[in-house]
Amino acid sequence: IVFNLAFDFSEVNKRDGRMNTVNADNLCRSALRHGVTLVHVSTGDVYGWPERGPIDEAQPRRPDFSPYASAKIDIEDIVLKYQRDRGLRAIILQPTLVYGPYSGPWTTTPLRQLREGEVVLVDGGLGTCNPVYVDDVVAAMVSASTNDEAIGKSFLISGPDTVTWEQFYSHYEGILDTKSTISISTVELRTMIESAKRRNGRSFAGTLSRLAAPL
Repeated sequence: IVFNLAFDFSEVNKRDGRMNTVNADNLCRSALRHGVTLVHVSTGDVYGWPERGPIDEAQPRRPDFSPYASAKIDIEDIVLKYQRDRGLRAIILQPTLVYGPYSGPWTTTPLRQLREGEVVLVDGGLGTCNPVYVDDVVAAMVSASTNDEAIGKSFLISGPDTVTWEQFYSHYEGILDTKSTISISTVELRTMIESAKRRNGRSFAGTLSRLAAPL
């Protein structure tokens, strides 16, 4: 069994950044040659952030969501092609927001932001956060690797409970014994987006737009 979590973030914004797909192709070819099962860990970001309602694995993937999502979709497509055309025993896992020890995006960075300043939550942070603890991701990897019915399929991996952004950040505030979150309304944020479009162009405005999407 091979568990693949490798990803070179430095390649994402390169015009000809092909190293991730080249590595994925090499890995699939090697796994096929040695007759092992490949558990490829991707990301829930491949589906983007829907404006309404839950998502599942039948949701169309969105390469336009971000360069990161696009790169992850390219790798998934390579894995799926090897599975479909050449019989590779492959499984794709798509974790949501992975938090836990040493998680930069969803543990150490939020803690630092709360300790050093303020964190803005849209509409009080009532949108769904979809965090998943790192141990649960590992458990899903082990479970998938030993289940023949999982071969050739993709699985979103999220936590067992529905957690809002307010609840997610409030736990960190409890650890730090601080109150550093503030709320901004969707209307206020959309006004900021329009202003950003005029001042800074669509790239920065697009980042704000994703913050405004209710989850």
